[in-house]
Amino acid sequence: MLVDARTGVDLTTAEAEQMAAIIKPLLDQGLFPYQIITIHPELGICEKTLYNYIDGQVFAIAGIKTLPSKMLSS
Repeated sequence: MLVDARTGVDLTTAEAEQMAAIIKPLLDQGLFPYQIITIHPELGICEKTLYNYIDGQVFAIAGIKTLPSKMLSS
């Protein structure tokens, strides 16, 4: 029962698009998710959640499908 309550994404499409508009340019500049969360606390998510959203394709509509490969090898 608790597992079911913790699955899925707690965002509307509009919220995901707003977050992606902030996150995408910063990822393109080479910032890591930790840095993005640190400079944009208004996103209201933790670093792990950002990684989960990216891995879960939440921001795919904005072109964020995976982290750049240089971030994955660091």
